[in-house]
Amino acid sequence: DDANLSGRRILIAHGTHDQVAPLEHTVAVARRLTTRAQVRLVRVDGGTHTMLRHARAFETLAADFSVQTLLGGP
Repeated sequence: DDANLSGRRILIAHGTHDQVAPLEHTVAVARRLTTRAQVRLVRVDGGTHTMLRHARAFETLAADFSVQTLLGGP
């Protein structure tokens, strides 16, 4: 684990219908990361692994997170 995530902000978006990566694993990773970083885990209702049908929700989350992270804010 060479990544220095100390003090970083991390957004994790996970589709509730993801059949590739189990939600429980994502939750566990998010919990472990909270010891070093500010983690926000968002469950996208109905989203699958690729989130193709929920692209707008995913893109909005990513854009808002990027703006908040780069320009400062809560």
